[in-house]
Amino acid sequence: MPTPDKPSLDYSYTAFQEAQGSNNFPGTQLDNDLANLKTSIDETIDFVSGAVRDDGKLQNGIVTKNSLAEDVLLGVAAPRPWAAATVYAVDQTATINNSLYIATTDHTSGVFADDLAAGRWALLIEFTVPAAILDGSVTEPKHATGGVSTRALADNSVTAAKVPDGELTAAKLAAAVQAAFVPVGAEVDFSGVFAPAGWVFKAGQALSRATYAALF
Repeated sequence: MPTPDKPSLDYSYTAFQEAQGSNNFPGTQLDNDLANLKTSIDETIDFVSGAVRDDGKLQNGIVTKNSLAEDVLLGVAAPRPWAAATVYAVDQTATINNSLYIATTDHTSGVFADDLAAGRWALLIEFTVPAAILDGSVTEPKHATGGVSTRALADNSVTAAKVPDGELTAAKLAAAVQAAFVPVGAEVDFSGVFAPAGWVFKAGQALSRATYAALF
């Protein structure tokens, strides 16, 4: 509700007394009492308006952790995955469908959608908002060896700007990704003395079918 209006005095009891002549009427005392009453009401309204806004909500920034009782905890208890046929108490939390919910009533869980529709749960946090990948943030330590696979990456999601020069080595690519660059069995010119990892010199030697299963 809006802040109450301050009272105003629009009648002088002293003037009324003077108009009565010698009749005894305590107008001055009454005016003093009303003035004191108005001052008290004005101070009350000023005090309340410092805590409550015109829309009935608390003023911003007036509730601090010191304002809370000792038994009021900030945050929520450690959440657990929601489960059916489980007893939940008020304020217990549970996660389901990438979201965190808090129990609003004591209940034994049935079907989550039904419990939610019945008002037994309230949504606290939705975790499915996609996060942006900052330019230059995909560095070498971010990837396990062989961990960058085509299945792990959405189409066109990792652009050149996201990966600093030299940060993504061949060893970080999954075998299927490496094979996509150079098909198994391809022949290339090589002037080194020792064959690179995963390669063999073509010299007519026998090769193990188990070790080189992809080649065979």
